[in-house]
Amino acid sequence: MTGEEFIYLITIVLTVPSILLLYLDRKDEEYRYSTVITLSSLIIALVLIIYLPFSRMINSYAFSDNGGALFSIDIVGVLLSIAAIISTIITVTGSLNEVPRWSTRSSFYSLILLTLLGIIYISFLNNIIVLLTSWALSAAASYALVAIKKDLLSTEVSTKYLIMGIISSSIMIYGLLFYVSYSGSLYLGQVLQLNASPLIAVASVVFIITAFGFKIGSFPFQGWLPDVYIAGDRIIVSFISGTVKLIGIATLTRLLYNLSFVVRNVQADTISFLVLALVSSLSMVFGNFTAFSRRNFASIIAYSSITQAGFFFIGFSSFFLAQITNNISLITEAINGIVLQSIAYTVAQAGLFISMHYIEKHTGSLELDMLRGLWFKSPVLVFSISVLLLSLLGVPPLLGFWGKLYLFASVASPIGLWLLILGVINSAISSGYYLIIMREMFREEKQGYKLQNTIEVYSSFISALIIIILGIFTPVIITYVG
Repeated sequence: MTGEEFIYLITIVLTVPSILLLYLDRKDEEYRYSTVITLSSLIIALVLIIYLPFSRMINSYAFSDNGGALFSIDIVGVLLSIAAIISTIITVTGSLNEVPRWSTRSSFYSLILLTLLGIIYISFLNNIIVLLTSWALSAAASYALVAIKKDLLSTEVSTKYLIMGIISSSIMIYGLLFYVSYSGSLYLGQVLQLNASPLIAVASVVFIITAFGFKIGSFPFQGWLPDVYIAGDRIIVSFISGTVKLIGIATLTRLLYNLSFVVRNVQADTISFLVLALVSSLSMVFGNFTAFSRRNFASIIAYSSITQAGFFFIGFSSFFLAQITNNISLITEAINGIVLQSIAYTVAQAGLFISMHYIEKHTGSLELDMLRGLWFKSPVLVFSISVLLLSLLGVPPLLGFWGKLYLFASVASPIGLWLLILGVINSAISSGYYLIIMREMFREEKQGYKLQNTIEVYSSFISALIIIILGIFTPVIITYVG
């Protein structure tokens, strides 16, 4: 199988079911086939992605011509795609009890598959046109998802999300325009324009950070995030906060990595590093201190995700730090950290919001007081939530520990030492509100409701199990991949 055949296959596997689903929902009996088709297409897509490292396609290109290639089939794209598919499977399995009641249930699964396809394209992108078309596909589908329940609250939330999306898309165009103006090529990592001003490269970095900072909710571009996370439907948010975040993470990884090699100017590299490091620092500090003031489970996770975005920006800043210090090994650490943290983060977010949906459905609230005694009612659920929170905190040997370890190692140099220290401090600070959530779940039992283990609980448990297993085997995986 060639790279072109892989792209064709993954497109067919996700596109055909997304269309077929819209015609298989005339009655409840037929809807059962819709869920089977959705999960089957996701599993087939996951198998195709996992097969890539064992084939001759890895580190190859797809749809090449004399100028370059549209897609780069490499291990970074593989791992980012795996993160997207696994977190999507968790969302879909966790939704099987709730979504069948929606009038738009088939549209929900159809849009999920289309969004995922756009994310996979972005994970392997090597061309600006591919980015624009993939962004349009995944972003438009995600905007529709937020409003899919068609009630007043989802309409209000989706309007804010859409407005921020339009702003970020407009800024993205300017960032890509500066990128192409500096390099003279639509292909990433290729330089045809000679003697271009380094200021153009700096402008490209600033606009790209702004555009995709909106998408992943980093400070100061997080204005939409609390409203969507807190007021949005928990099942939809499990997909938005996990899988959809990879649109921004994958794009920033591809663009900034290639741009760091294209710039080749110490002043421009230094400015780019400082801007990225500033966004990282402010995101970590703002997210942490705001989360501390919250007493609602969803609100705490919403603001902690801003802090998590700050950790990703540590890795992004390392691309330019490596050029400044002439230490390319820092880029390897950054890539390892970004992809591992992507899997840990997306899986945890999907599992946590599915858990929130289950808790809110039975208690009517996500205030911390309502979590009290949860351990005595559903030990499996509390175990799962605890594992996911500890992974976000970075406790070994969970997967989140390895992600943070490599991210911090990527700035382990005299110039980046201050950012490393700030990252470690903020990671320690975040234990305050994560452990408060866990403390409430293990406190004395609160009477008034009963819980049974359902598909939501098992979906959350699967996400916790993935975090544990991947965390244990991460050293082996890194050794093999490296």
